[in-house]
Amino acid sequence: MEEDVLAFVPPTLLPSPKGSQPTEHPETDTKNTPEAACFDNLTFVKDISYPDGSEVRPSTKILKEWEVKNSGTCNWTKGYTIRLISGQALNASETIDLFPARSDTTLVIQMEFTTPDKPGEYHSAWQAYNPANIPFGDSFFLTIKVLEQ
Repeated sequence: MEEDVLAFVPPTLLPSPKGSQPTEHPETDTKNTPEAACFDNLTFVKDISYPDGSEVRPSTKILKEWEVKNSGTCNWTKGYTIRLISGQALNASETIDLFPARSDTTLVIQMEFTTPDKPGEYHSAWQAYNPANIPFGDSFFLTIKVLEQ
């Protein structure tokens, strides 16, 4: 008597060992890939107006300009500010909005100051802050010498 031989044996599911997990392929599995966090940075490039030690007249409005670069990977959007960190505000607001800037772009920060009426040397230091109120990057300065009248 001839035995019946099956030409095809269907696969069967075997129970997987306890605690085994599906194999992940990070190079192809994008749904579980966390977005890389950006980082903030500001690089001082140069003084455009009123370089350090500039002599100015008393009680005069001056427009200070700094060239800076957004050297981080975050774009500066709403909530980014610059703040006075030391010295005198010289009639400027102690916190101002930082001009929006994409990562890897250069821009000019402009601030209007009023020089004191008394002669002497004055210093004003500023720092960028992100929306989480964390300072970042290079600080930048206004350092002037007010002349006698």
